[in-house]
Amino acid sequence: MNNEEKTEVNNTKMNYRLIKLLVLLLGVVTMACGGKKSTPSEANYEYEEWDSVEVDPNRDSTVYGICMMIPSETHMMSMLTDNGDTLQLNVRDAMESGKVLGSLQVGDRLAVLMNKRRTKATMVIDHTTLMGDWVMPNPLDGSSTMGICIKDGGVAESINMPSVIYRSWRLINGDIEIVNLRDDGGNTEEAVRYQILHLTKDSLTLKSAEDQLDYTRPLPEEDYSDLGVELEEGSFDDFVM
Repeated sequence: MNNEEKTEVNNTKMNYRLIKLLVLLLGVVTMACGGKKSTPSEANYEYEEWDSVEVDPNRDSTVYGICMMIPSETHMMSMLTDNGDTLQLNVRDAMESGKVLGSLQVGDRLAVLMNKRRTKATMVIDHTTLMGDWVMPNPLDGSSTMGICIKDGGVAESINMPSVIYRSWRLINGDIEIVNLRDDGGNTEEAVRYQILHLTKDSLTLKSAEDQLDYTRPLPEEDYSDLGVELEEGSFDDFVM
């Protein structure tokens, strides 16, 4: 074998070794950069985590704002938050699970629980519908009523309940917490948390661990002014012969 043939053989061997080295390096780089394929659960983990609802029972995770558009056939609702953000929320799941509570009119103030991406509402409470007087029959006297007045600003008042004085209320993660002061000799203050099971413009149902309260709006007082009837004051002597 002459010198030229020897040189060609050596070059061929060198090229072959270089190719093997490059293939080996490529394999190492591929493994280092994630050669392991992700399982479906791993691939969706970040999305599912971001799409979930994280609720701290001791902190209100509710977003508050104004209803700008009621749900349409596409189940989309528009809301202007207290921070000035306009959100487009899908409320289909909330509606199907009975978690849209209240009349839900444009301009109403809302309290909404939603996913982390702020694209889907899991619960909607019409704050405006919740306001006002709510009564039920007095269990000790069926001819009278008793109840609660829910006012804006977190103020609550009792209606015909001298032994229980409502002080305040707040929404927390879809529930309503009502603070009352019981006249039991020690003036004990108590905070009771209720689930809101039902809410319309005329009815409200609250459920705690111990009680279920079924309220309605009080009936308006009868007005006899249009009849031209004027009642005069009298005394006991008028009826004595």
